[in-house]
Amino acid sequence: MRHVKLRRLPLHLTALAVFAITLFPVYWMAVTAFKPTADITADTPVFLPTDLTLEHFRTAVGADGFARYWRNSLLVTVSAVLLSLLVALGAAFAVARMRWRGRRAFVLMVFVAQMAPWEAMLIPVYVFARDVGMLDRLSTLTLVYFMVTLPFTVIVLRGFLAGVPVELEEAAQVDGCTRAGAFRRVTFPLLAAGFAAGAVKG
Repeated sequence: MRHVKLRRLPLHLTALAVFAITLFPVYWMAVTAFKPTADITADTPVFLPTDLTLEHFRTAVGADGFARYWRNSLLVTVSAVLLSLLVALGAAFAVARMRWRGRRAFVLMVFVAQMAPWEAMLIPVYVFARDVGMLDRLSTLTLVYFMVTLPFTVIVLRGFLAGVPVELEEAAQVDGCTRAGAFRRVTFPLLAAGFAAGAVKG
């Protein structure tokens, strides 16, 4: 048993190092928010600050238009997430529960869209928004966020739908439910984790 633990020690140390490297940017962002300006701009970085302040938060909240910017961000985020979940649910259901020609090609295109860097779409989206007169509008920003998050949400919900046995829906239909009713009463509640993952990504 001791030899097994010793053999696994490098693996555990590697996992710990990866975890620390992954967590460090989050820690640095949070700590920097509470640092005084002098510590932020200092030539020598301060990893464990002792003099913390709320000055930056007071400045941000007291800035002109803060409430409006907060409202716009909340509106865009919630609208994009809800729209993405709604559309992705239909696409994921069609891919996971139905058999139709071109289904594999559609799934492949979704994966390709997920891997494509969204920065590459900025110029085409800007040109399109400019041509149709939709620049500087919240609806345009909502559609951009929706477009960026949709492929990931489809992939996540497809995985959760594939993990729910279709026999559960068939049993509900035998008991008198319609196909839509069986999905709403049986499958839909089991997708809560998938909706949460898609919403967090959004």
